Amino acid sequence: MSVNSGGDPSSAPAGLEDTARRAASMNGEPSPRNIEYVITGRYALSRTDGSRPAADDPTYFVQMTGDFVNYYARTPRGSKAPRGTVLTVMVDVATGRMLGQSLGSAPHDLSRLGTVRTLP
Repeated sequence: MSVNSGGDPSSAPAGLEDTARRAASMNGEPSPRNIEYVITGRYALSRTDGSRPAADDPTYFVQMTGDFVNYYARTPRGSKAPRGTVLTVMVDVATGRMLGQSLGSAPHDLSRLGTVRTLP
């Protein structure tokens, strides 16, 4: 399912909650908590994940808590899958495409990136 902002990135787009919950489920958490998001640019997000985006496209940065396991991570043979209590998901505002995700143990201060909004 893709996210459709209807041209207004200041309101929660149809599909963003589904995208967030699907990402949580794929990471072993059927009931994520504290799902929040901000609308920011890719350049601002690069400070959180070290990426080097080609353009400063508007992005939904979604953060949630739970008990996550990244079953799809590439790990050395015999290593356990990465685990974390915070999952972040980046979603392109224009296309609704999930750009990436990361696991961590401490939440980001989303207010440093924009106005924090809550998803149900």
